Amino acid sequence: MRIRKKKVILPFLVFLLGICILGGIVYGIRSNQQKQSRASAKLNAMAYAGRMKTDFMEGIGITDTLEQILISEDGEIDKFYQVAEEMKTDSIQSIQIAPDGV
Repeated sequence: MRIRKKKVILPFLVFLLGICILGGIVYGIRSNQQKQSRASAKLNAMAYAGRMKTDFMEGIGITDTLEQILISEDGEIDKFYQVAEEMKTDSIQSIQIAPDGV
């Protein structure tokens, strides 16, 4: 009877040890993947933030240019629609002016 218990206990202990080792390996791999995903997300966020900043600065440049044209022409631009069409970019889809150059 005692020998039979040893035959059952030893494989059970080896099985438990294997499960623990496998769990540790899976945890390590998952942890590494999470670190890589976070690093990738951080790089993507930085790239998009830089692109957004560039787009905003470009839009500010366009409005400043139009402001200077309006000031120099006393609030009137004869060919506003042609000028606005040429100033459009991927980030600036619409350039409009209110009546009387406001």
